[in-house]
Order: sequence, then structure tokens, then C-alpha cells
Amino acid sequence: MLTVACVVAVVLLIAFNICLLGSYRYDLQRLDRRIQHIKAVSREQQRKMTRFTEHQLNALWNRAQADVDREIVRARQRNRAQGGSR
Repeated sequence: MLTVACVVAVVLLIAFNICLLGSYRYDLQRLDRRIQHIKAVSREQQRKMTRFTEHQLNALWNRAQADVDREIVRARQRNRAQGGSR
């Protein structure tokens, strides 16, 4: 009778461990899917920020070029007004 009880206890213990491990595996899979989702969202946000940054840098560069071009035109006009065209 003791042997049967021990066998039943071992079988129940094994079944419990299998269920517990299955639950952990399920949780790990859920976590892995969540991590993959977060990585994908992060990559997309990084792409958006890169595009935004490139757009801002291009706008600043164009503005700086326009400012330099205006200064060159003004300098030439001042030079002509002073009669020192060369």
C-alpha cells in the first residue's frame, strides 16, 4: 500500500512539474513576443526620429546657405556702392 501511495505521489509530482514548466514556457513565449514587439516599435521610432533629424538638419543647412548667399550679395553691393568693383 505504501508503494502504491509513493508511485501515485511521484506521478502527481511529475505531472505538477510538467504543468509548472509548461506554464513557465508559455510565460517565456509571451515575454519573447512582447520583447520582439517592443524592439519593432523601437526600430520604427528610431527610423522616424532619424528622418525627422535629417529633415531638420537639411532645413538648417538650407537656411545657412541662404544666409551666406545673402551676405555675399550684400558684400558685393557694398563693394560696388563704394566704387571698388574689381
